[in-house]
Amino acid sequence: MIPLTLTTFHNDEEKVKFVDAILAGTRLNYDKRKQDQGITKNKYRNGNSDEVNQVVYEQFREDYHVDVYAENGYEHIRLYARDTRQLYVLIREGTYREQVEARETLYPQTIHYLNAYAYMNRHQRRAPFEVIGQLAFFDIEHNDIRSSKEALIQQKVKEVLGELDVDRVYIITYEVMGNHVISVQVRIPGSDLKGRPIFEEDWSYLIVPHIDSEEHRSMVQP
Repeated sequence: MIPLTLTTFHNDEEKVKFVDAILAGTRLNYDKRKQDQGITKNKYRNGNSDEVNQVVYEQFREDYHVDVYAENGYEHIRLYARDTRQLYVLIREGTYREQVEARETLYPQTIHYLNAYAYMNRHQRRAPFEVIGQLAFFDIEHNDIRSSKEALIQQKVKEVLGELDVDRVYIITYEVMGNHVISVQVRIPGSDLKGRPIFEEDWSYLIVPHIDSEEHRSMVQP
Protein backbone atom coordinates (compact mmCIF):
# COMPACT_ATOMS: atom_id res chain seq x y z
CA MET A 1 0.00 0.00 0.00
CA ILE A 2 1.34 3.42 -0.89
CA PRO A 3 2.08 5.34 2.35
CA LEU A 4 -0.54 7.95 3.09
CA THR A 5 0.25 11.34 4.49
CA LEU A 6 -3.20 12.09 5.81
CA THR A 7 -3.88 15.78 5.93
CA THR A 8 -7.62 16.28 5.99
CA PHE A 9 -7.70 20.02 5.24
CA HIS A 10 -4.71 22.17 6.05
CA ASN A 11 -5.14 22.09 9.84
CA ASP A 12 -7.49 21.14 12.66
CA GLU A 13 -8.98 24.64 12.74
CA GLU A 14 -10.37 24.05 9.25
CA LYS A 15 -12.04 20.83 10.42
CA VAL A 16 -13.81 22.74 13.18
CA LYS A 17 -14.73 25.49 10.72
CA PHE A 18 -16.17 22.93 8.28
CA VAL A 19 -18.34 21.21 10.89
CA ASP A 20 -19.52 24.59 12.16
CA ALA A 21 -20.54 25.49 8.59
CA ILE A 22 -22.64 22.32 8.35
CA LEU A 23 -24.32 23.19 11.66
CA ALA A 24 -24.91 26.80 10.58
CA GLY A 25 -26.48 25.69 7.30
CA THR A 26 -28.76 23.28 9.15
CA ARG A 27 -29.90 26.03 11.52
CA LEU A 28 -30.51 28.34 8.56
CA ASN A 29 -32.70 25.71 6.93
CA TYR A 30 -34.61 25.23 10.21
CA ASP A 31 -35.20 28.98 10.57
CA LYS A 32 -36.52 29.20 7.01
CA ARG A 33 -38.98 26.36 7.60
CA LYS A 34 -40.11 27.82 10.91
CA GLN A 35 -40.81 31.22 9.33
CA ASP A 36 -42.58 29.78 6.28
CA GLN A 37 -46.33 30.27 6.68
CA GLY A 38 -47.27 28.10 3.70
CA ILE A 39 -49.82 25.34 4.29
CA THR A 40 -47.39 22.78 2.80
CA LYS A 41 -43.60 22.78 2.68
CA ASN A 42 -42.69 20.30 -0.06
CA LYS A 43 -39.75 22.43 -1.12
CA TYR A 44 -37.97 21.31 2.04
CA ARG A 45 -38.47 17.60 1.43
CA ASN A 46 -34.88 17.11 0.24
CA GLY A 47 -33.46 18.36 3.53
CA ASN A 48 -31.02 21.12 4.24
CA SER A 49 -28.31 20.59 1.64
CA ASP A 50 -28.81 23.92 -0.17
CA GLU A 51 -28.24 25.97 2.97
CA VAL A 52 -25.33 23.79 4.12
CA ASN A 53 -23.67 24.04 0.71
CA GLN A 54 -24.10 27.82 0.67
CA VAL A 55 -22.52 28.32 4.09
CA VAL A 56 -19.61 25.97 3.31
CA TYR A 57 -19.03 27.82 0.04
CA GLU A 58 -18.98 31.20 1.75
CA GLN A 59 -16.63 30.00 4.48
CA PHE A 60 -14.10 28.24 2.22
CA ARG A 61 -14.17 29.97 -1.16
CA GLU A 62 -11.11 32.10 -0.39
CA ASP A 63 -8.85 29.16 0.48
CA TYR A 64 -10.22 26.47 -1.85
CA HIS A 65 -11.54 26.24 -5.36
CA VAL A 66 -15.22 25.41 -4.78
CA ASP A 67 -17.46 24.14 -7.55
CA VAL A 68 -20.72 22.25 -8.01
CA TYR A 69 -21.39 18.93 -9.66
CA ALA A 70 -24.95 18.12 -10.72
CA GLU A 71 -26.42 14.76 -11.63
CA ASN A 72 -30.04 13.64 -12.00
CA GLY A 73 -31.37 16.88 -10.57
CA TYR A 74 -29.19 16.80 -7.44
CA GLU A 75 -26.16 18.97 -6.78
CA HIS A 76 -23.24 18.72 -4.39
CA ILE A 77 -20.21 20.91 -3.81
CA ARG A 78 -16.51 20.03 -3.97
CA LEU A 79 -13.57 21.82 -2.39
CA TYR A 80 -10.28 21.49 -4.24
CA ALA A 81 -6.91 22.29 -2.66
CA ARG A 82 -4.54 23.22 -5.46
CA ASP A 83 -1.42 22.91 -3.29
CA THR A 84 -2.13 19.29 -2.23
CA ARG A 85 -4.33 18.26 -5.20
CA GLN A 86 -6.89 16.92 -2.75
CA LEU A 87 -10.61 17.01 -3.43
CA TYR A 88 -13.22 17.15 -0.66
CA VAL A 89 -16.75 16.12 -1.63
CA LEU A 90 -19.69 16.98 0.64
CA ILE A 91 -22.80 14.79 0.50
CA ARG A 92 -25.41 13.36 2.84
CA GLU A 93 -24.54 10.17 4.71
CA GLY A 94 -27.66 8.52 3.31
CA THR A 95 -26.45 9.09 -0.26
CA TYR A 96 -23.12 7.46 0.54
CA ARG A 97 -24.65 4.46 2.34
CA GLU A 98 -27.15 3.94 -0.47
CA GLN A 99 -24.37 3.42 -3.01
CA VAL A 100 -22.15 1.34 -0.72
CA GLU A 101 -25.03 -0.99 0.07
CA ALA A 102 -26.54 -1.09 -3.43
CA ARG A 103 -26.72 -4.48 -5.06
CA GLU A 104 -23.81 -5.17 -7.40
CA THR A 105 -24.63 -5.95 -11.04
CA LEU A 106 -22.33 -7.62 -13.56
CA TYR A 107 -23.30 -5.31 -16.39
CA PRO A 108 -24.19 -1.91 -14.89
CA GLN A 109 -26.13 0.43 -17.14
CA THR A 110 -25.05 3.54 -15.28
CA ILE A 111 -22.14 4.46 -13.03
CA HIS A 112 -22.72 6.64 -9.97
CA TYR A 113 -20.46 9.63 -9.45
CA LEU A 114 -19.22 8.13 -6.16
CA ASN A 115 -17.60 5.32 -8.13
CA ALA A 116 -15.69 7.92 -10.13
CA TYR A 117 -14.46 9.59 -6.97
CA ALA A 118 -13.44 6.25 -5.47
CA TYR A 119 -11.60 5.28 -8.66
CA MET A 120 -9.32 8.30 -8.22
CA ASN A 121 -7.92 6.64 -5.07
CA ARG A 122 -6.98 3.44 -6.89
CA HIS A 123 -3.23 4.08 -6.61
CA GLN A 124 -3.53 4.06 -2.82
CA ARG A 125 -5.07 0.63 -2.49
CA ARG A 126 -3.33 -2.43 -1.15
CA ALA A 127 -1.33 -4.55 -3.58
CA PRO A 128 -3.56 -7.36 -4.95
CA PHE A 129 -2.95 -10.83 -3.57
CA GLU A 130 -1.70 -13.57 -5.87
CA VAL A 131 -4.50 -15.66 -7.32
CA ILE A 132 -3.84 -19.40 -7.73
CA GLY A 133 -5.66 -22.63 -8.49
CA GLN A 134 -9.36 -22.58 -9.32
CA LEU A 135 -9.61 -18.94 -8.32
CA ALA A 136 -7.25 -18.09 -11.17
CA PHE A 137 -9.65 -19.61 -13.74
CA PHE A 138 -12.52 -17.69 -12.16
CA ASP A 139 -10.44 -14.52 -12.33
CA ILE A 140 -9.60 -15.01 -16.02
CA GLU A 141 -13.23 -15.76 -16.85
CA HIS A 142 -14.37 -12.45 -15.36
CA ASN A 143 -11.61 -10.26 -16.75
CA ASP A 144 -13.83 -9.05 -19.58
CA ILE A 145 -16.58 -8.08 -17.13
CA ARG A 146 -14.18 -6.11 -14.97
CA SER A 147 -12.58 -4.44 -17.98
CA SER A 148 -15.97 -3.39 -19.28
CA LYS A 149 -17.00 -1.90 -15.95
CA GLU A 150 -13.68 -0.13 -15.51
CA ALA A 151 -14.06 1.44 -18.95
CA LEU A 152 -17.46 2.79 -17.88
CA ILE A 153 -15.96 4.15 -14.65
CA GLN A 154 -13.10 5.82 -16.54
CA GLN A 155 -15.64 7.47 -18.80
CA LYS A 156 -17.54 8.61 -15.69
CA VAL A 157 -14.33 10.06 -14.22
CA LYS A 158 -13.93 12.30 -17.28
CA GLU A 159 -17.53 13.42 -16.91
CA VAL A 160 -17.31 14.12 -13.17
CA LEU A 161 -13.79 15.55 -12.87
CA GLY A 162 -12.94 16.81 -16.33
CA GLU A 163 -9.38 18.16 -16.38
CA LEU A 164 -9.11 18.54 -12.60
CA ASP A 165 -5.75 17.18 -11.40
CA VAL A 166 -6.70 15.11 -8.34
CA ASP A 167 -4.35 13.05 -6.20
CA ARG A 168 -6.82 11.96 -3.53
CA VAL A 169 -10.56 12.23 -2.91
CA TYR A 170 -12.14 12.59 0.52
CA ILE A 171 -15.87 12.01 0.93
CA ILE A 172 -17.31 14.08 3.78
CA THR A 173 -20.81 13.09 4.86
CA TYR A 174 -23.23 14.37 7.44
CA GLU A 175 -26.46 13.02 8.89
CA VAL A 176 -29.38 15.04 10.20
CA MET A 177 -32.10 13.82 12.54
CA GLY A 178 -34.95 16.23 13.03
CA ASN A 179 -33.28 19.63 13.03
CA HIS A 180 -29.94 18.47 14.38
CA VAL A 181 -26.73 17.25 12.79
CA ILE A 182 -25.93 13.99 14.57
CA SER A 183 -22.80 12.86 12.73
CA VAL A 184 -20.05 14.03 10.39
CA GLN A 185 -17.83 11.39 8.80
CA VAL A 186 -14.76 11.62 6.56
CA ARG A 187 -13.61 8.76 4.33
CA ILE A 188 -11.09 8.01 1.63
CA PRO A 189 -12.92 5.28 -0.30
CA GLY A 190 -10.86 2.64 -2.03
CA SER A 191 -11.25 2.02 -5.74
CA ASP A 192 -13.90 -0.55 -4.79
CA LEU A 193 -16.47 1.76 -3.26
CA LYS A 194 -18.16 -1.14 -1.48
CA GLY A 195 -15.00 -2.23 0.29
CA ARG A 196 -13.63 -0.89 3.54
CA PRO A 197 -12.40 2.72 3.17
CA ILE A 198 -8.67 3.29 3.04
CA PHE A 199 -9.11 5.87 5.75
CA GLU A 200 -12.03 7.09 7.86
CA GLU A 201 -12.36 9.64 10.60
CA ASP A 202 -15.33 10.56 12.78
CA TRP A 203 -15.74 14.31 13.19
CA SER A 204 -18.93 14.00 15.22
CA TYR A 205 -17.07 15.03 18.37
CA LEU A 206 -16.74 18.49 16.82
CA ILE A 207 -20.50 18.98 16.77
CA VAL A 208 -21.44 21.66 19.29
CA PRO A 209 -25.18 21.46 20.00
CA HIS A 210 -27.16 24.61 19.30
CA ILE A 211 -30.32 24.86 21.41
CA ASP A 212 -33.06 26.96 19.88
CA SER A 213 -34.76 28.70 22.81
CA GLU A 214 -38.30 28.04 21.60
CA GLU A 215 -37.52 24.44 20.73
CA HIS A 216 -35.74 23.96 24.07
CA ARG A 217 -38.77 25.28 25.99
CA SER A 218 -41.07 22.86 24.19
CA MET A 219 -38.74 20.01 25.07
CA VAL A 220 -38.52 20.77 28.80
CA GLN A 221 -42.13 21.76 29.45
CA PRO A 222 -44.21 19.00 31.10
